[in-house]
Amino acid sequence: MIGGGLRAIFETTAPQKGELLSVVRQNRSNNLIVYFNSYGVENRPGKQPGRPFGTKFQNYRKVIRYDAHAIWFVEEKGSWYLEHQDRILDVLMRYIVEHDIAAIKMIGSSAGGYAAIRMGLLLDQRLKHGGSDATILSFAINPQTGFRPDLFARIERTTLESRWQGARLGQDPIVLAKDYIDTYAPLQIDLVELARNYQPRNVGIVLLYDNLNPIETTFCSDLAGIDFILHFPVPLGLNHFDGATKILLNELWPVFDQALPFPKLDNADGELRALT
Repeated sequence: MIGGGLRAIFETTAPQKGELLSVVRQNRSNNLIVYFNSYGVENRPGKQPGRPFGTKFQNYRKVIRYDAHAIWFVEEKGSWYLEHQDRILDVLMRYIVEHDIAAIKMIGSSAGGYAAIRMGLLLDQRLKHGGSDATILSFAINPQTGFRPDLFARIERTTLESRWQGARLGQDPIVLAKDYIDTYAPLQIDLVELARNYQPRNVGIVLLYDNLNPIETTFCSDLAGIDFILHFPVPLGLNHFDGATKILLNELWPVFDQALPFPKLDNADGELRALT
């Protein structure tokens, strides 16, 4: 039943506020990769430079192969990075100016994909006011794009009409808790509100999503018809996590390498340090 499903979503209690971890692998180029971790990534043993909590940096070995500075943001709690929005943008602006960054690629899946889209748009605005000509290209894999009741209802209806056998919205994927929705609603947390009337300075967005999963398709269709957003459907028919994992492994990197290409390094080593 649609109403019951939506009640379950909106009655979810928001977790307590958490910390934000940001680390960087520096480089001598003027390229930058920014990675927003998704939730549920397992802890990773080994060195933990200034980490307030254990985590694995997603696609670490892939990212450090590029001739680019690399920054990871990892959120302890599930605010879809809204709780830390200003800090993230301040950190990025300062780093871009200090290192004369000219090209920026953002990556994220699920909530990290939401953050890659959102921060790409907001950073583009800040760079415009700051006089920077840096280009931004955001890659979002199976992102949640909004939290409006009518969008949730459309997703519930589509899953029923398509006889979707996978997990329901609120289970896989999870969604932003109601307390967060209420707190951050004035910030235009539905991405279509930011993007619909936005005049991009130098930003593009690539959506990669499982178009045989009605939840992913409905989320991404909320951003249809916006000329600086490219849709890249991948026919998988998998649950959210499995679909995002497969796209990250098999589909993202060829597209990533074609658009605003970054050179590869012969030596992919690099030291991580905390970024404040």
